[in-house]
Amino acid sequence: MARTVDDVLSRKAGIEPSDLVRPRLLRLFDDPDRDDRTWAISAAHSLSLPELDLADTLGDLVTVSADGQLEGEGPLLFDHDQIVEAAVDALRSRYEIRYRYVDIHPDPDSFLPEPFTLHQLRKVHEAVVGAELHKDNFARRMKEYVEPLTRDGEVVLSDGLRGRPATLYCRRR
Repeated sequence: MARTVDDVLSRKAGIEPSDLVRPRLLRLFDDPDRDDRTWAISAAHSLSLPELDLADTLGDLVTVSADGQLEGEGPLLFDHDQIVEAAVDALRSRYEIRYRYVDIHPDPDSFLPEPFTLHQLRKVHEAVVGAELHKDNFARRMKEYVEPLTRDGEVVLSDGLRGRPATLYCRRR
């Protein structure tokens, strides 16, 4: 299955497989009425990549709206709208931390390169979840899963152009 996914990504999207980012199996879609030609079963996968990694891909990027639908597109063939919705729901559930107390990861799909500030991390979570998160609650929840970047025993700060420099963090190993 993994080689098939890699082949489809390479031939149809121009994305070369990487050991760093692997497609995730969403689920099987097997409704007998999903395709009027035959009973077809699809093993749907999702792959989350930063937008910059998609610059040289084949085809056009389509924005996903806050409700999980493709913007500016009509209905997709068969049940592919449900597949997109399942991918968006799965991504959002990995980043939704407000009501979870276990299995929390700071950046499950590695959208941020290290090092990063807690502000940058919160903005990624907000963009994925589609809602603002309380700054202090978010920081308190994430502190357990990140560690400050240090150099020669000193905490490294960002070199932002305005405001007080923020601590730089990386994922806890």
